[in-house]
Amino acid sequence: TNGDLARAKRFLDESMTAARRTNNNLARSIALVNYGRLKFAEGDYRQAKRLCRESLRLREELSDRWGLAQCLEPLTAVAVRPRSRNRIGGRAGR
Repeated sequence: TNGDLARAKRFLDESMTAARRTNNNLARSIALVNYGRLKFAEGDYRQAKRLCRESLRLREELSDRWGLAQCLEPLTAVAVRPRSRNRIGGRAGR
């Protein structure tokens, strides 16, 4: 529900603030990917992609393979959402 999304956003804002304040890139990456999931749920696919890519970049810096997989899952969801199917797969079939 919208109330749950608003509550999640508040928690993620707090998480991002704490991660930045303590310079904790792992915590920041976790908050970013979860923020990306939230933006996906809201239908803001461009922002979801941006946030998940930033999280992916941090996970690469940390050499965190499990974290990389966690970032790729929502990026895949953005890529295959119904609106993008023609753009991604439609041209190959021509």
